[in-house]
Amino acid sequence: MKTYLEKARHAWGESIPHWVLVLAQACDSNSQSHVANEIRYSTAVVNTVLKNTYKGSLKAIEQAVEGAFLSATVECPVIGTLASNDCLENQRKPYSSTNPLRVQLFIACRSCQNNVKNDLQGEQQ
Repeated sequence: MKTYLEKARHAWGESIPHWVLVLAQACDSNSQSHVANEIRYSTAVVNTVLKNTYKGSLKAIEQAVEGAFLSATVECPVIGTLASNDCLENQRKPYSSTNPLRVQLFIACRSCQNNVKNDLQGEQQ
């Protein structure tokens, strides 16, 4: 039976990004389900990324993998330094007035340079 790493290398060929290698190795070390929970995506997303058939933008998934497994960080204007996967999680949260920090994050995330949606809009222009 092929490993996730072998499957990913076959699907991506020579152009396989480093973060996809890391994702595949993490799946081989744990399980695809565990890795999906770590990066806060579904197992279907992890599977399609490894197969190189994912239809959406890979930017956010790359950021999640790098934050969860490569200790990548970003500078948040509200919190300071935080893991890039935690930054993504804050970007996804809807507005809630449950505490002042959550409100500050919601406002700051919408126009932040680390926001994946803002980055994607810049690519389209």
